Amino acid sequence: KPVISAEHISDTLQYCDHITIVTSVSVNMSNSLRRVIIATKKAPDAIGPYNQAVQVGNTLYISGQIGFVPETMEVIKGGVVTEAKQALTNMGHILEAANCNFDNVVK
Repeated sequence: KPVISAEHISDTLQYCDHITIVTSVSVNMSNSLRRVIIATKKAPDAIGPYNQAVQVGNTLYISGQIGFVPETMEVIKGGVVTEAKQALTNMGHILEAANCNFDNVVK
């Protein structure tokens, strides 16, 4: 397996809007699931040991979003309606990084 240094990843992120990391998860001897990690700098970084989104097969799982402003990592001012709009904007950027949009959302 190729090894990618942290320095290489840092250099790559300077030129990319998003980066995907592909791994395989064995299910059994006859098939496996492909897992793609989705991340974008247009949405707040994940706080904690999780990802902004993970695509498995044809399904994209997006982590819960709150009304953080990506540049400051602080909750947007203006109350609950403004926070909800910011959370949905963040989610839209994550969908965009996965080549999707809100038309693809089921729930």
